[in-house]
Amino acid sequence: MERAIAALQDSKSDQSDEVKLDLRHVHATANKLGVVSMLEQDPEAYEFRSNDIIATLQDLHKKFLGNQKDHDKDQFDANAAWETRDADNNRLKTFAEKDKEEQEKISAYKDELKSKAEAERDDVRAEQARNQAFLKDVKQECHEKADLWDQRSQVRAGEIQVISEALSVLKAKVNEQFSA
Repeated sequence: MERAIAALQDSKSDQSDEVKLDLRHVHATANKLGVVSMLEQDPEAYEFRSNDIIATLQDLHKKFLGNQKDHDKDQFDANAAWETRDADNNRLKTFAEKDKEEQEKISAYKDELKSKAEAERDDVRAEQARNQAFLKDVKQECHEKADLWDQRSQVRAGEIQVISEALSVLKAKVNEQFSA
């Protein structure tokens, strides 16, 4: 773009009266051919009119550079924002990994405590089951001994009653013999 503007400006300074002569030659040739009405330009009045083109190109160049600068700034801002988000995400990831490791340690510790508690509970339940079995055996044994005691007590009560009756009979017979 800059080279095109420079070339147009150089061509303006390089332009001489030869261009006007060439235009006169074109005009003369057009008169001979009868196409003068098509050429409405006066060869002597020709002026360099590329100034508008140069100005347009320069304006476009300025706009382009401004747009490029804005675009570069937007890209820089977007890249800075991305880098900030990326750094934040990396920090969050690091913190999350540390938290995960800590949670895993806590979980392992709690699992160990749980295993110990379950083993202790199982031991207590086994001990309780043995105690219940022993209690059942003792109750049955006590029941059997109570039944035997009741039977012996009844037998003894019967024996005592028989002995009492025998004593009464003996006392009665002894009293009869001694009273006589």
